[in-house]
Amino acid sequence: ELLTALSGDGDPVDAVVRAAAALAGAPAAVLWRREGARLLLTHRIGDEAPADEARAGPLTGPDRLDGAGAPGLPLELRAEAHAGIGSLTLGARPFAALPLPAGVLALGPLPGPRIGRTARRRLEELAGVAAAPVAQALRAAAREAELASLRVEAEMARRALGSTIDETRSFGLLLELAMSSSGARAGFVAVRDGGRLRTAAARDLPPGFEALDLTPGAGVLAEVPGVPGLLVVEGAEALAALGVEGLLAVAGPAGAETPALVFGLVPDAHGALPADSAALLETIVAQASLVLESSQAARAAAGRHLAALRGLCRALDARSKATAGHHELVARAAGVLAARVGLPEAERRDVVAAASVHDVGLLAADATLAAEFAHPTLGADMALLVPGAGALAPLIRAHHEWYDGFGFPNGLVGDAIPMGTRVLAAAEFYVETLQAWGAEASAAAIADEVAARRGTQLDPRCADAMVSLLKEEA
Repeated sequence: ELLTALSGDGDPVDAVVRAAAALAGAPAAVLWRREGARLLLTHRIGDEAPADEARAGPLTGPDRLDGAGAPGLPLELRAEAHAGIGSLTLGARPFAALPLPAGVLALGPLPGPRIGRTARRRLEELAGVAAAPVAQALRAAAREAELASLRVEAEMARRALGSTIDETRSFGLLLELAMSSSGARAGFVAVRDGGRLRTAAARDLPPGFEALDLTPGAGVLAEVPGVPGLLVVEGAEALAALGVEGLLAVAGPAGAETPALVFGLVPDAHGALPADSAALLETIVAQASLVLESSQAARAAAGRHLAALRGLCRALDARSKATAGHHELVARAAGVLAARVGLPEAERRDVVAAASVHDVGLLAADATLAAEFAHPTLGADMALLVPGAGALAPLIRAHHEWYDGFGFPNGLVGDAIPMGTRVLAAAEFYVETLQAWGAEASAAAIADEVAARRGTQLDPRCADAMVSLLKEEA
């Protein structure tokens, strides 16, 4: 019963203390955890749990800390060495005191001031079986408190940095403002990506528009000599084929030799825009240029932070010959698999980036089984603290989830697991198998292992794609 309470949902300390009280037939319980020579109040349950001053019997006390906690509730007791079950007087009522390695559990009230021989024997048995679950519940509560603190820090960091990093959201808001102010029926924002301008935000554009090259001079738009920033339609046929009869476009930033972005508006059904629309777009483009400049600086900083995390992961891999190059191999495999299953380019980049640091949480965990289960969550919280890496957090957090729900830390099932994470999980399984088998590994044998986990550990689509790639290699 104690182990069942420990493994359930909710507060593990509350569950274990309630289960122990129920086993003892006690309506109330108070738990103090051991911290050095002190016993600190941790938990109290039951309507009869005393809220006034504690007086100790065999436990020498009370030792009350004024001004903290509920009025009159004992926060600290000093304990002498115990050879067995003792007693406490709490609120003028006798309670049995069970000394545990992790602390002291008081159960009561007792029917009388003395503990009978039979009751003492049962309480000693209960103390023996409760020792491990209570200790584990306290450890779990401490870890959860640490994670909660990390989540708070991460949320603060994300809110502080979101306005400078999420340029797509900012461009979308600016585009909405431009359209509502001008009465345009559609619009777009294009941002330079390498040698051409790609659509970063769009609204109500016809299918096929995003495939157009909107770089000035590339066939659709052209600069106006002597009018910096204003663009005119050069390839009317390409736009007309999509049902776009007119377009007002402004490039920025002002004075730049090569435009970094373009805002465009499609006139209303009558082919008209207000006379001041060009001036409006110039103002909005100036604001968008500031957003772009800030986000580029933020991405550069994020790149440096991610590079540091990758360096730490390389050091983690170097600790063992069996894991040498693990993160780099997983990232490479994840990129190939993401392309094979047809993930969009932006999602592929996130998957590869997450794969390159997916086990970073192991750096913040001690070498225990509990730490192994916690490292995806720790790694995700570490990613949230890195400017610009927030999109990687859900991929890292779920990389040990199984498609059939038997993974960890949250037991997600099927489509509840992000697709990028399912790709990452399949890539890591491939690399782990390859590294575990060493020279004896063959593409055909690994393909059989992947196929055997199709629909259980691995997403069927990812498993099929991985098998296909391995068969091509064989």
